[in-house]
Amino acid sequence: MTVFDVRKRRYWDEWLAYLHIPRAALPLPRPTNHLFGELLLPDGTATVAVPVLAMITDQQAALFGYDCRLPGQAAATHGTPRS
Repeated sequence: MTVFDVRKRRYWDEWLAYLHIPRAALPLPRPTNHLFGELLLPDGTATVAVPVLAMITDQQAALFGYDCRLPGQAAATHGTPRS
């Protein structure tokens, strides 16, 4: 279940109301390639700002986790197992 309608590029007000999720609790929708912020990382005696320029979740992140990084590679994820 998702509360974001990718076709209309907006949150589903009906689902938010049904689930009692305040819109203010949700992030603003952004494209995958976007400046999300910076990570401040130590580099010897200095701190380097590394931009976060992409966000991947769910199926896209699973491909990365399963080491599918070349054209033609695939993975199939069928939900989360229940214990």
